[in-house]
Amino acid sequence: MAQRFGILCFSKGWSNPVLWSHYADGHRGICLGFDVPAEGLLRPIRYVSERTPLPMPPTPEAMDELLFTKHTDWSYEEEWRGWFQLDQRDASGHYFYSFDEKIQLREVTVGPLCATPKATIDAAAASCVGSINFVKARLAFKTFQIVENQQGFAESQ
Repeated sequence: MAQRFGILCFSKGWSNPVLWSHYADGHRGICLGFDVPAEGLLRPIRYVSERTPLPMPPTPEAMDELLFTKHTDWSYEEEWRGWFQLDQRDASGHYFYSFDEKIQLREVTVGPLCATPKATIDAAAASCVGSINFVKARLAFKTFQIVENQQGFAESQ
């Protein structure tokens, strides 16, 4: 299965600072926002406090449960997952899912500490179909959230 299929993971939102710490190089990365069909492609993760026993040999139902279950400590992610067929590896040896009619890039949120110039981000997204919203993020002043920087991108970006 691992040779033919991969899992794509998504979060419902981008305002949680722990997500930026874990998945965006300590707030220096970017967050991609997608339009994904409401049904059939992704499933929400179930968050539980105790692991369900795995029967041996594993049944398809047990494997399905394992793939879509995580400990409650991860619930801040508000994760949704889907199985996808893998295509060819790129030069680095990684697999990537190409954006298509199922998964359409709609937003690029640039992390609070991201130093990548806005022109570089624009160029990387230029080949994507449809309208893309670009957001510069910042740390909130009064909460522990990541929010949109209403001042937009700095001149050097």
